[in-house]
Amino acid sequence: MYSINMIDLQSSEYDELKLLVEAEERNEDVKAMAMKRLQPDGREFDMRACEIYRGLKSYGLVAGMSAENGFFFFELNQKGIDFIHDYDKSVEDERMRTREQRRHDYKVASYGAIAGGLLGLFSGALGSWLVRTISAMVS
Repeated sequence: MYSINMIDLQSSEYDELKLLVEAEERNEDVKAMAMKRLQPDGREFDMRACEIYRGLKSYGLVAGMSAENGFFFFELNQKGIDFIHDYDKSVEDERMRTREQRRHDYKVASYGAIAGGLLGLFSGALGSWLVRTISAMVS
């Protein structure tokens, strides 16, 4: 599920919306592309594609009209473009946050290993010194 701006899209809806936004950004004819996906053979509507576009319309991401046996696409709304851009930004922000957290974890682990090694050497030397001192006092 793809969630941003209080909108939850299924993967098929997200994929279709992303195709529309990418076509828009390349200055392609978005309406022609959408209608080709809605009517692959030029006559019959693809019912699954129509269902996807109805879902996008229900969120206000695209404009269109539902027909008895299909869906007529009018345009991609700014809300749809913003959804894709906002979602991509949130994914990149999460990736950066994960990368920074991983870097922090490596630093903590490195310092812990160094400190543990130094304390091990110190306690080993101190232990040997104490054993010798106590042995000398007892003898």
